[in-house]
Amino acid sequence: MKLWNSTIDSIYKKFAKKLESNRFKLLDCGSYRMVWQRKGIVIKIPLNESGILDNMVESAVWHRYKSQPTPQGYYLAPSRLLKNNCLMMVSVDVDSDDDLPAWAYNIDGCQVGIYKNRFVAYDYALDVEVPDDLAQKYFGLF
Repeated sequence: MKLWNSTIDSIYKKFAKKLESNRFKLLDCGSYRMVWQRKGIVIKIPLNESGILDNMVESAVWHRYKSQPTPQGYYLAPSRLLKNNCLMMVSVDVDSDDDLPAWAYNIDGCQVGIYKNRFVAYDYALDVEVPDDLAQKYFGLF
C-alpha cells in the first residue's frame, strides 16, 4: 500500500515554506529528507515514506540511548519527532579538526559532528540497529 500522495507532499512543501519564512535555511536535500537549519537546530522534512521511517528510527533510537552509546558504540545527536513526522535535531559542528572516533567510519558518509564536546552521529537511521522492543512499539513489527 502506498501511503505517500500529492496531499501529503503538499503539506510538507507548505511546512518547508513556513520554515523558510521563519529564517530557516535549506542545508541539504537527500533522497529521503530535506534538512533546514536555524541557529542551533535542524528540521528534517521527509520527501517520501522512507524519510518518515528514517525520522521515526532516529527519534526512537535517540530516546532509547540518549547520551549513552548504542550497542555499536555510536553516540547520537539529540532529536525529537514532531507531530507531523518531521524530526527536530540539534545542530552539530561538522568543521572539527579533531580525529574522528573509530565508530564514525561505520556511519554512512561519516556524518558525525561535535555536540557538547563529543562526536555524535547526525544522520544514522540506516546505520543503527533498532532493538526489537522499539521495532514493535513504533513500527508494529512481529
